[in-house]
Amino acid sequence: MALSGDDGRELLSPSALSRWNALPFVISYIATSVGVRLERSAELLMLERPLSFEFIIADIADLTARVLHMGFIDYARAKVQSQEVARTVALLRCV
Repeated sequence: MALSGDDGRELLSPSALSRWNALPFVISYIATSVGVRLERSAELLMLERPLSFEFIIADIADLTARVLHMGFIDYARAKVQSQEVARTVALLRCV
């Protein structure tokens, strides 16, 4: 698995993941992606000792819901409703 940036450059390749200095970056990336903000002290400790760092509840500063592609969700919902209407109209025409 490889993660790419907006410019197409690989951010995380398997070879990059094999280096332990990439571990804090990976954890921060995942946390941010799912809407978890860590306490600054936890981030610093994770940078200092990535292999021995253990998360506890106190390390979480904030949780936020993140909907990244709301436009896709709205489009999908509209598409489904449109198909349901078309099916209903077709059934009514047969009656």
